[in-house]
Amino acid sequence: MWKHFWRQGPSPRLLMGPNKMEKKLFEVTGSFEEMAQSQGERFRDLFFPMLADLKEMPVVASWIHKLIPLPLFVWLLGFEGKKFLQAHRPVLENFHGHNLVAQLEALSRGFGQSIERIYGFLAFEALSSQLPYSLGCSSLAFSASQTQRGEPLLAYNHDFPECFGKYVCVRKSLPKDGYASLNVTYPPMLGAIAGVNQKGLCVSLNHAYATDVHKGPALPVTLLVQQVLHFCDHVSEAVDFILKTPVPNGSFITLLDGAGNRAVVEMSGKQKQVRHVQEGMLHTFNKYQLEPMTSFEIPLEAEGKGIYKGYKIHHHNICRERRFQGIFDVTKKYSEEDIHAFMSDHDGGTGDFGTICRHHPGTASTLASVLLFPKTQSLKIIFGKACDGSYEEMFL
Repeated sequence: MWKHFWRQGPSPRLLMGPNKMEKKLFEVTGSFEEMAQSQGERFRDLFFPMLADLKEMPVVASWIHKLIPLPLFVWLLGFEGKKFLQAHRPVLENFHGHNLVAQLEALSRGFGQSIERIYGFLAFEALSSQLPYSLGCSSLAFSASQTQRGEPLLAYNHDFPECFGKYVCVRKSLPKDGYASLNVTYPPMLGAIAGVNQKGLCVSLNHAYATDVHKGPALPVTLLVQQVLHFCDHVSEAVDFILKTPVPNGSFITLLDGAGNRAVVEMSGKQKQVRHVQEGMLHTFNKYQLEPMTSFEIPLEAEGKGIYKGYKIHHHNICRERRFQGIFDVTKKYSEEDIHAFMSDHDGGTGDFGTICRHHPGTASTLASVLLFPKTQSLKIIFGKACDGSYEEMFL
């Protein structure tokens, strides 16, 4: 069994196909359990390479890189997964009448791993919220009146450590019960970081730097995003759905529907507030904008530690927001090329720690740029930095 801990190359099933788009798109169908098991089987040989890359991420303490061998790291991840699973189980076992534990068990069977190890990967999003670093994502929700297409659009950049760029993929989910959806995700995740469903509801996820956590029954936020896509028709229904669901850590969920309704739910571990359109544009980086939430946020003057020493944790957020507010024109109708330019923006430079299109191997870079279209229930995506490619389209 120890041979499985050796680092392997990317899965041939992930890399096959005549073009980049085919390599990164996969489809699951059937019951939720059948879809989960199918996903695990497809990416089974990626599990240990992903954990090896997770261990070597810059956000992980350097002593772990040097002193903890991969088998021990895998065991520790399973140990953390077991703790989080025990805490979250009451919500997972009966979430709006659905047993998410059964779905996680099916995913685990597909991967040939314990459910604790799978949940350990999911728990990383809660664990990482307490680390002294700055990743960052960008969400821009355009109204119909702000686009040349005359349709609303949600633009999203996903920023994460560069070693994970090869794993970003799009899942076409076709459940027997629930709405079909296109979801930007990672192989071991039942959840999503962005997506659009057959009703035209679009969702994206940003990280928040909250000081409070919820250690009781809760749902990981990526799983919550996917449940919203499975079961919600429009923004107001999604907002109610989210407000009623406990989450373990801070995040932002941006919502847009075909009618042009827009909202952001700002969340910490114990508080939630809804933000609507301000000054014609709904934008989210990684900083709370609502006054009730700022009291639960890491202070603006806080600095990172280790390799992040000298960086203020909010530097990236403040720079992006200031830049965007400086270049966005509330009177203009934006083309897709204009929006691509927003998502590729380097503030006159070549891209760094504090730009919308992020270039910073030492912390995180933009791994994918996504445009979500509620009217056509489709998305366009660049795998990699927004400035490096052209958007390719996927339809339900």
